[in-house]
Amino acid sequence: MKIAVIGDTSNLARTRIIPTLKNIQRRRGDVDIILWNRSSRVRLEHMNADIYYLAIPSSAYQEVINSIYNPKKVIFEKPFGKDFAEFEELSALPLSEKSIYRIDHYMAKSIMSDAQRINDLLLSDPLSINNIHIKVWDTDSGKDRPYFVEYGIVRDMIQTHLFCVLRKVIGKENVKHLRVQDYKEMTSKDFPSSVPTWAFIRLHMNVSGLEHIQIYLDAGKSMPMNKHTISVNDVVYSDNYKSNPYETLIEDCIRGDQSKFLSLEEVRESFDVFRDLPM
Repeated sequence: MKIAVIGDTSNLARTRIIPTLKNIQRRRGDVDIILWNRSSRVRLEHMNADIYYLAIPSSAYQEVINSIYNPKKVIFEKPFGKDFAEFEELSALPLSEKSIYRIDHYMAKSIMSDAQRINDLLLSDPLSINNIHIKVWDTDSGKDRPYFVEYGIVRDMIQTHLFCVLRKVIGKENVKHLRVQDYKEMTSKDFPSSVPTWAFIRLHMNVSGLEHIQIYLDAGKSMPMNKHTISVNDVVYSDNYKSNPYETLIEDCIRGDQSKFLSLEEVRESFDVFRDLPM
């Protein structure tokens, strides 16, 4: 099993992907890791890996895919397109959907089990839920992440991580009925760009029997504490931070299980909900 990391010098590759792959390699014993960046001597078309993990900006996806011969499995890091126009371009990549694994590590975090329990309650007793508040606060500044510095909290976290949790909470069939009702933002002092580093969004769900539920998404960098929670009425569910979601998802990819990876339609829906926001 050969797994190639394309863009091995990126912060994500160095801190998350490569250490996770080494853990999998030690445990399984049948995994070879290939690291590649633009200064590598090996040409992309000569790699012949079983899995290609693209830890590169989405603007480089097209070039890399065109250089790989008949890839079996490709893991695309979020975001799948810096904006809707680029998303549309990437949707036309010459790959079959069964070979595409659009990864968002929140899909394998422990808090998703709580999200499923909330969804069960929503289905059985919707009137018992008045509000849903998903919060992701991080103490780090995000200054060392080029995509975050360029596009900010909505594209980097709310449209991806928080939206994955929300989809599980309300059910994917209700996502297309979401509309933004209120939006607030703020940029941290001394941040190297003017993009929002904190945002608060109120959403309305135009579904019969669920219109009364207030939905809030709240995410920020340089916050006073790390807090990854879902609150329903006065009950708070917290992520336990114990598991490594990247390990779960890469193992799923090795097995060919796409259930925790994002479909093309799910990414499209996230753009549909948020693309009119000032970003």
